[in-house]
Parts: sequence; C-alpha cells; structure tokens
Amino acid sequence: RLMISGQTALVYGHMLRAQHELILVGGNTILCDDPQLNVRFSSGPSPRPVVWWTRPAPKAPFRFRAHPDALEIQHSDFEEVWSILRQQAGNSVLVEGGPTTQQAFIDLNRWDEIHRIVHHPHLSGGDLPAPLLPSNAKLIKTIPLGNDTVFVYQPQNHQL
Repeated sequence: RLMISGQTALVYGHMLRAQHELILVGGNTILCDDPQLNVRFSSGPSPRPVVWWTRPAPKAPFRFRAHPDALEIQHSDFEEVWSILRQQAGNSVLVEGGPTTQQAFIDLNRWDEIHRIVHHPHLSGGDLPAPLLPSNAKLIKTIPLGNDTVFVYQPQNHQL
C-alpha cells in the first residue's frame, strides 16, 4: 500500500466516510489496495461499501467483503451504475476510488462536492494521477492539516 497523505488527512478521510451512507471504489482500487472501506480513525458509523467492477470480480476474500451489506456492481455502463446507486444510496455516496472512477462521476456531472487532499512535500512513490477538476468547480474552503491541505470544491452556483 502506498500512503499518499499524512496521518491527519487519514483521520479527515475517515471523518468523511462517517458522514456518508455509501462509500464507492472501483475494482482497481480493490485489486491494488484491498481497503476495508470502514471508519477506524474517526468516530461515527461506517458507510456501506460498494465496489464497481467493470470486469468479472475475483472470488478472493477481499477485506470489504467482511461487511455484511457490501454491494458489488458489475457493469461497464456508468448510467446503469448510477441508477443502481440512486436506488441504494439514500442521501449520500462518497466516491473514494481511484482517478478513473472519480473522473467518471466528474465527467457526467454527478458530483456536488470534491475534497482534494494534497501532501507537501510529496511522499515517496512519485505523483499519482488525479482526476481533472471540472470547469465549474469553485474552491469554497481550504483546510490545512499538518503537511497536507484539503481543497474543497463545489459546483459554481451551488445551492445547499
């Protein structure tokens, strides 16, 4: 596993997890990191894990499968995935997957907030690709967290 941010940002990420009903990652994140997708470094409930597989899912005992309500979606069409998420999500989905998964939601304008964590200086392992910010992203908040900074964006003219 490659750490791309510091401990304080890890706690922040787990705080975000506790505020959402679902947490979604793509199959590549599962294959590379085998994340637990739960809340461990903050207080609050763990979200229901959702994994989006665009190819057949391996039968391996991945850690997210320990959650009794884990949901696996095997589909290559984003609109089908979106439809399933809308039925399952209740009020909120945290898309914590890699850049390909995140970019799919951004490209189809299925986002209402982006939390981009940047570590200074970059940790070993080089720069990892990040999704492109949408053209209507407006920076609304900057949060310093030790050697990390969180940049929070919302769509331009966003109404809460």
